[in-house]
Amino acid sequence: MKQIDCPIGRQYPSRVDLETLLLKKILLVAIVIRLLTGCSEVSVSKEQIALNDLGVAEMGRYEYAQARSTFEKVVKASPEWLEARNNLAIATLNRQREGDELRAFELVTSVLSEDPDNARALYVSSLIHLYLGKPELAIPVMIRVTELDEKDAYAAYFLGQAYLQTGDNLTASKWFLRAVTLDPYLRSAYWAGSQALRRIGRVQESENLLSDYQRFAPNPAARLAGFSYTRMGVKAETLSFEQQNVEMNSRPVGALLGEPEKISNYTKNQK
Repeated sequence: MKQIDCPIGRQYPSRVDLETLLLKKILLVAIVIRLLTGCSEVSVSKEQIALNDLGVAEMGRYEYAQARSTFEKVVKASPEWLEARNNLAIATLNRQREGDELRAFELVTSVLSEDPDNARALYVSSLIHLYLGKPELAIPVMIRVTELDEKDAYAAYFLGQAYLQTGDNLTASKWFLRAVTLDPYLRSAYWAGSQALRRIGRVQESENLLSDYQRFAPNPAARLAGFSYTRMGVKAETLSFEQQNVEMNSRPVGALLGEPEKISNYTKNQK
């Protein structure tokens, strides 16, 4: 694919063509709809959009069973809407009734049968494999996610966890360190990275990460990763109609309060 250069600081004429701006806005709306509908031709009504957004709100209130019922109605009305199907899978996974992991897996598998590189479906399917104790199945799928989105710290973290489960501590440590680099506030990556490094004899680096993990304990910006809603990464959260995939990594980095300071002890000897 030919790369198009986008020069920074380009100066535009002072008189703006209103028709061009309107066209850009229309194209932007079309792109948002195409992203959310899974890059397929889908006709979505206002009622279905409202119902989908209601399900997202219910997930935000941790009403997983109700949200699943809501998304089920959306998918029944518009089965070709792939991202609504992903939303249903995520709600099913979090409902945690017997057999829900397999139900969720079937849903994301159906998405992948139509869109093999659907990052959310790949991500959720890998998490399900990992949750069910099948890291060897989770690894190749999550690797594909990291290829599609190189900036996803949670994908790097859970890939590290998968390698850790297989006993490959060296590879696991590399992915945990990548997660720390991508998101310095992902506190769980410091702990897991520290454990992996200690197991391969890199004690000083392990201590540095452990120190960072402890230092972040009172920081309100720090986050934990785990198998619970909002802790599995943005790709494992339900999407409202207005949300765009390109905003998944829009979380700001850097200290929120006070003067700038060094984030990680690990990086001080790496330059």
